[in-house]
Amino acid sequence: MPEQAPNRIKIHTPKNPTPTIVDLGIDEELDKKSKLLLLLSGWPVLIYPFVFISLIIAMTEPKPPGLPWIPLLIGSCFRSVCLGYPCVFVPCAVAAITAARKKDRKKELKYAKSAFYYFLFVAGLGIVATLVSL
Repeated sequence: MPEQAPNRIKIHTPKNPTPTIVDLGIDEELDKKSKLLLLLSGWPVLIYPFVFISLIIAMTEPKPPGLPWIPLLIGSCFRSVCLGYPCVFVPCAVAAITAARKKDRKKELKYAKSAFYYFLFVAGLGIVATLVSL
């Protein structure tokens, strides 16, 4: 009796081997409003390396004597808040995506809104810092 070949494992090769936003769970499961909020608050993360370098340079430059303390304080707060932006955005985005996969729309929207509110806070503080330094 002839020997039979062992069962072969079928390997599924996707048409597009690079991961897409659908593979990451971002496209299909997120609510449209949450996706918009995360995209609006996420664009600063794309330019963050350049912002990081400029903020570090700004923190190391000497301050001129006789400058009022309020602009210095607001400027330091703005730089500190900007440096911490990814530390707030990334956990909020991950939590929103996780909530979307669990079909919890209320938590998903809450996390997306919190990332967007932090973005608005940073932008508002930047405007105040600019106006005070004039």
